[in-house]
Amino acid sequence: MFEYVVVLTGVVIGLALTHLMQGVARIIEQPDRVRVWWVHLGWVGYMFVNAVFWWWWEFRLRLIANWTFQLYAFVLGYAFLIYLICAVLVPSDVATIQSYKEYFVGRRRWFFGMLIAWLAIDFVDTWAKGSAYFASLGIEYPIAQAGLALVCLIGLLSPRERVQILVLLLVIAYQASRIVRFFDVVQQAAWSSCLRSAAHMPPPFPFRDERRFRKRRHCRGTARIGRIAGCLSSRNTC
Repeated sequence: MFEYVVVLTGVVIGLALTHLMQGVARIIEQPDRVRVWWVHLGWVGYMFVNAVFWWWWEFRLRLIANWTFQLYAFVLGYAFLIYLICAVLVPSDVATIQSYKEYFVGRRRWFFGMLIAWLAIDFVDTWAKGSAYFASLGIEYPIAQAGLALVCLIGLLSPRERVQILVLLLVIAYQASRIVRFFDVVQQAAWSSCLRSAAHMPPPFPFRDERRFRKRRHCRGTARIGRIAGCLSSRNTC
């Protein structure tokens, strides 16, 4: 069931990443059409990395043995939310936009509101992956989620440029430290799972060792020659 679910979520996350990359490509192609704001680009990079790592962390869902429709809808809704955040962050039509700063500040309530919803959903998603996994993250995880939600709330309420810069730097700094500290653990777990799966796969060769195959073929040939020799010695028809 896990493989069935990740197919659709992979399509949704792929569309979100494509939307972000197309927005950056438009900026590169027409740099003078809309004034660029580095804070807006910082959030674009943040969402790109988070969407990629969301796909990485969702590998933990393979541990769920029994899937329900509610869980299935929850995971899909989670992926749809990530796409909506990316869609709000990067406009599809820039004809009426003069500055990305004005656009971002004007859409900040939608953007930060969905980020807060993301943090809340991520809390439920982490719990769904198992109580052991949730406990392994320690007390830091719920405190960090609450702290990030508070920072996003400040960005939602204040349109001031200094506040927006501070919110971006705080969120990126913590997420970068989180990736550095936890990425290797997930990588090792995923690699160990791949090794365990490979260990149960049938060997591509009929025998695990080619020498065993050659020895078995040699023994069969020797036995056949022995039977023929026995028949000839006893003058029987084989």
